[in-house]
Amino acid sequence: MGLKMLNGSNIVPSTLKRRYVNRIPKVNLSFPVRWMKNSVHIAARREFVAFMLNDQRAIEVREALRQFAYRKHPDEQFYGTLAYNPDMGAPGACLKAYEYDDKNVSAIRLPDISRYKLWYPRPCPTKYVRSICILGSQHLPELISSHYLFANKFHEDYFPEGYDCLEHAIADRTYAGPAPGFDPSIFANLYCSSEHI
Repeated sequence: MGLKMLNGSNIVPSTLKRRYVNRIPKVNLSFPVRWMKNSVHIAARREFVAFMLNDQRAIEVREALRQFAYRKHPDEQFYGTLAYNPDMGAPGACLKAYEYDDKNVSAIRLPDISRYKLWYPRPCPTKYVRSICILGSQHLPELISSHYLFANKFHEDYFPEGYDCLEHAIADRTYAGPAPGFDPSIFANLYCSSEHI
């Protein structure tokens, strides 16, 4: 239901200000490009995925990242670079990249609202691994009643019942509909939902 509210856009959390400059390929593409850093947790239209796999410019971006960025997390640049360069023409590409610290920007309208992830030093009732809270059954009440599309991160050998219960809740939601209090308009209000090609 929430994805329908995106109005043909994608959810690709990205940043220009916080990208890692040392990960930008040192190549000249056949077109101008603004390299972005993105989350690996995205929600993309089928047409965006087809563009990503078949468009010559997307292939050129992918090859530049593949050749240059070995061991430099090229997947953390690929989706955002396609989604925030509207001149490339990716379906649902955003016209502008908004940042948390931009003047008059509302955090709830940024695409990061799609992922439940607790970074250190936020409270974590389980444990941290590389500054990320490992989720467990303690997080279920918030996860089940929330708008998040992704939950990061579960470990199969650490509070496995948490993952199993979440999987069961998602299956129930598939048949019964969204959780009480779920407001799909949160997705319609994302900046990119109204400002995209």
